[in-house]
Amino acid sequence: TRLREDNERWLFIANNQKIYRVNVTCDGLQDSGWSFDRQGSLTSGQRSEMELFEDTATSSIKLAMPLFVTDLLGNNSVSIMSIDSVTGNVVSGSFDNINLGPQLPGPAPDAFVNGLEFSPDGSKLYITHNPSTTNSNPLSIYDYNTQNLTNVSGWSGISNFKNSQIQTAKDDNDNYSLWLASDNY
Repeated sequence: TRLREDNERWLFIANNQKIYRVNVTCDGLQDSGWSFDRQGSLTSGQRSEMELFEDTATSSIKLAMPLFVTDLLGNNSVSIMSIDSVTGNVVSGSFDNINLGPQLPGPAPDAFVNGLEFSPDGSKLYITHNPSTTNSNPLSIYDYNTQNLTNVSGWSGISNFKNSQIQTAKDDNDNYSLWLASDNY
């Protein structure tokens, strides 16, 4: 996070089961004793980034991270939540899972989440993932205002970016672009 009034920063770390907050001070890392149980199960192969957006207007921190839910379908999702940037507590009612659906039938890989990126204003979350039965293209956009997930289609070559991390970048004219990486395109 940004530097806080107590001259510390918060570092969030997650596995598929819990999220932990560590205090970053000028003396190093200190355990804050804070954790949040996401009810996930540990699984191999889950590779992604956790994404954080600090909303100074609402004094909250939005977090997004992948979650593999152990059920018969092997659903993958993205956990989202807001943290009160003053108290450090989860904002009541803000925790949710965006379900990306089960893996494709056959030898296809699980619908793992690979990249997460907030829009510059924090209203959208861009997600790259392996295709699933309900989201056949590897790029989806979650809109926080409508709480809708849209699977992006019609982009030539988008399947080459299913394993990509995502990054936004601003140009000299204050326009933002979404950057993805691929070794096949």
